[in-house]
Amino acid sequence: MSQAGLSRLKGTNDRPSELEVLQVREIQTEAQKKLDIIEARLDEELEGHSTLEILERNGAALRKTIELCQSILSATRQLPPEILTQIFLFSLPSMEEARRMEWDQSLQKSPWVLCHVCSRWRAVALASPALWTLILVQPVKDDDGDPCSVAMIEAQISRSGNSPLDIIFDYEPWRGDTYAADEAIKLLARCSTRWRSLSITGCYLKELPRIRGRVPLLENLFVGNVGEDEEYGDTPPPNYLDHFQIAPRLRYLEVEACSPYFKVPWGTLTRYVAEGSWAAHISALTQLENLESCRLMISHETDLDDPFTWGNKTVQLARLRRVELSCQRVDSGEYWSWPQWLSLPALTELSINGTMFRGLARLIQDSKCSLKRLYITRGAPDRELTLPVFQSSPHITELVICLIDRFLSTGRANNSIPLISLLTIEPNTPVLLPQLKDLVIVHPGKAEEDIARMLVTRWNTSLENQSIARLRSLRLVEGDPQSHNLIQTLDAMKERGVAVVRSPREYQERNRGDADEAFVIY
Repeated sequence: MSQAGLSRLKGTNDRPSELEVLQVREIQTEAQKKLDIIEARLDEELEGHSTLEILERNGAALRKTIELCQSILSATRQLPPEILTQIFLFSLPSMEEARRMEWDQSLQKSPWVLCHVCSRWRAVALASPALWTLILVQPVKDDDGDPCSVAMIEAQISRSGNSPLDIIFDYEPWRGDTYAADEAIKLLARCSTRWRSLSITGCYLKELPRIRGRVPLLENLFVGNVGEDEEYGDTPPPNYLDHFQIAPRLRYLEVEACSPYFKVPWGTLTRYVAEGSWAAHISALTQLENLESCRLMISHETDLDDPFTWGNKTVQLARLRRVELSCQRVDSGEYWSWPQWLSLPALTELSINGTMFRGLARLIQDSKCSLKRLYITRGAPDRELTLPVFQSSPHITELVICLIDRFLSTGRANNSIPLISLLTIEPNTPVLLPQLKDLVIVHPGKAEEDIARMLVTRWNTSLENQSIARLRSLRLVEGDPQSHNLIQTLDAMKERGVAVVRSPREYQERNRGDADEAFVIY
């Protein structure tokens, strides 16, 4: 094989044939032998100046030949198409990741980029329908361009074969050219029988042609920006979600502004995320009989009272394991109470604002649930409300507490030190949370000395009493410790095998960049 043949193989990035592999290895071996001879002569330093220059030039040429052979014989080039396809699939963003990306960012991680690397990669990408199933219709970053080429959508639909589709339609009329968006939604609607996931701007639901009964594969539905006028007007909003009333596989529904007028197969849902009035949340909860995980935000502080009189009726969500509940205005939670008609016997994970503890102990006791993870975000709760919750939850192994008080109403007492005192083990007093193993403290602030004492008492007690669990991880987030006692305690715990993390950024990273939102528990 000539040098030109080697250059051709490198330029195309093709996988060499077995014969070409043998030829390249032979060239590499011969070049290495010649290079060894040249390097030996150079080491002896017995040649004249002109001869040394010739030897160095020849050696440089041989090294390039060897590097070229190594590139052609590299393991990456030898990968079978099946393995290369799997690597390509791992490089693509998930539906959740893509929903948070700008259009130009998601394009950089799409199969369109893979098609422009080399002819082999293009052939593999075009022969892999699974690579083309995530279709994004989003405005470009500067809001000046076509949100997405209809031709690109047509190509992806064709290249994806018969595979289920994941669609993100993140477009609003005020962004500019609505014609392309209208054409895109019509094109996507024609293949609604292949939809697996759909994320769509609420205002474009009305533009969907009638697809009722034509979404047999739909599992995940995300609807954003429905609009307050339609949600809270005097008349019921148009039933845009009636399109999805017949969706036998629907399991996950996320609605940015929820309404009690939606008609979806509530009984099939296992995961529900919504923002809206408490009345709307109640309307949904009474129908979500198979719910396993939910995240609810109460968006109007004037609507915190329970609007229904249930009498002796109980709504039991027997499979609900994970709950995240918050108020849009965190101090409004002071006036909210967990409803007496609700029963959550399977509840194991709970994330709430620090102000939403009223009635929680009763809920835990009446439901007879075994709470294992409790995330208290955005403000420390009252000691009097927290104590019965801790007493009712002896199986908690993971606890997140946020000690900052800046979100709470004026004049409210600082609860951070009393909250830490509940975790401190005192002589001749019952131990709260005896199974606690993982502790996260956000904004340690002025409670550092109390935190140090609490950690020492829990550690020493666990050494003396095997029924008290030892801490295995401790994270102090958004605040670098200043207390000498706390620093010494953390260092000692780290030496004894506790995973101690001090990071001012970890909280934001775990919360997708927003320090004010609750921990992601899904």
